[in-house]
Amino acid sequence: MRDNSILYWTAIAIAVFANVLTNSLLKISVSRIGEGTIVEKVLHLFQTGIFWGGVVAAGFLFAAFLVAIKFGPVSVTYIAVTSLAATGLVAIDRIYFGMPLTLPKIIALLLIVSGFSLLAWSSNADTAL
Repeated sequence: MRDNSILYWTAIAIAVFANVLTNSLLKISVSRIGEGTIVEKVLHLFQTGIFWGGVVAAGFLFAAFLVAIKFGPVSVTYIAVTSLAATGLVAIDRIYFGMPLTLPKIIALLLIVSGFSLLAWSSNADTAL
């Protein structure tokens, strides 16, 4: 694993970025859907470039995740991608969507990152922090 640790952590970083980008673009695209039937809404969604940007980003997320789990433990990889992406999405919610950053959210983020760090540290794999 030592030979592939840079590739492993690079794949995780790409997956985290792609996860944040996917969720952000999909949030923007669905927030722009107007009134109409479900079919009209889906057709409108499929006509927007932002939606397709989210789909492409999801493809990068999937590919990067597959690379990461090839070279590291899936437990650490999954938690790394989801917890770090969740942290990034809280920042995106605050900056771009005006969601409040409350004390409970800050505590939750600290617990999420602490949990990920503890799992990575306790892992016997060479990919641990």
